Amino acid sequence: MKIQTIIRPNQKGQIVIPKAVRKQLGIDSKSQLHLITSGTSLIITLLDDQEFPKIAETQTYADVLAETKGSWAGDPWLETEKAREKNELAAAEDRKQSW
Repeated sequence: MKIQTIIRPNQKGQIVIPKAVRKQLGIDSKSQLHLITSGTSLIITLLDDQEFPKIAETQTYADVLAETKGSWAGDPWLETEKAREKNELAAAEDRKQSW
């Protein structure tokens, strides 16, 4: 069954997923949602543990993300961004030459 609803965000920009939608999709307080923006659209996808591959058979990808949260806090961002750009340009050049 398709449920269509129009909602408004509150002053903080937060939205509430209607109860009927949460019930239909099985969303609860422990659910993980993946948000993607595309143009003027917001796409919300419910994730489950099957979508997070097991790492060493004991951890999901989500567990690893939780463990490494904030690990780049002291990273020199400008240098990292320049290195990333250099790597992307080199990869693009490699792809051009393979044609």
